[in-house]
Amino acid sequence: MNSETCAATAAAIFEAFNRRDLDSLLTHLHPDYEATWSHGTLTGLDVVAHESTILNAMPDLQANVVTIHEVDDDTVVVEVEMVGTQTGALATPEGPVIPPSEERWVSPMAIVMVFEGDLLRRERLYVDRFAPIAKTGALDGLLSAAATEPTRSR
Repeated sequence: MNSETCAATAAAIFEAFNRRDLDSLLTHLHPDYEATWSHGTLTGLDVVAHESTILNAMPDLQANVVTIHEVDDDTVVVEVEMVGTQTGALATPEGPVIPPSEERWVSPMAIVMVFEGDLLRRERLYVDRFAPIAKTGALDGLLSAAATEPTRSR
């Protein structure tokens, strides 16, 4: 695959996400797909479950692609602004649940997407998860829970 094809596939993945077209999105994922966030790495359908948790809390969530940077023949970096309103409870990876806040979340992200053949094999997501949570007033509880959690190896 070349970088232009990777960029087009990355754009198609975000378009499918914004339409909530899971079938289309899954056609772009490698059977051994994995995604790494600051709180850990998930694979396959565990990623879908993770995203579903977020979408249940923010059903209007949209991934607005700012730009796609072609790195090499199999890698792109995508700048995305995630925008949505938290109308439902949001379960966090650290354990605490953030109650519905009706707050509009805006989260800039950088996502490194690595392709194998014409399928997305791996992505690493870089985002400040705490800035939008601070607006809800739930940050203190979340940080307290994280401070008491045993350190995980990555």
